[in-house]
Amino acid sequence: MPTTFINIATIFAFLIASSDLVIQIQHLNKRKTSHDISILGAVLRFIGVNILLAKYAFVKDIYLILGQIFFNSLLGIYTYKIIQYRKRKR
Repeated sequence: MPTTFINIATIFAFLIASSDLVIQIQHLNKRKTSHDISILGAVLRFIGVNILLAKYAFVKDIYLILGQIFFNSLLGIYTYKIIQYRKRKR
């Protein structure tokens, strides 16, 4: 599959979208609390992006698959941190 502008743009878009998650994970680690974050919202988002991953796998677009795997990994870490810090405060 030749690398085209749209494929590079796809990866770039996933990196931009993922940058917010990196910032949020750092913020959670610094504050050590997730009291003001919805666990349900994070879990629903995680389910949704995994459905997208299945769709991308079905259409066999390697750039979408790789980008989504990266994004899903960060969202999984984010969701785990929310749950981890919520349990600490109880």
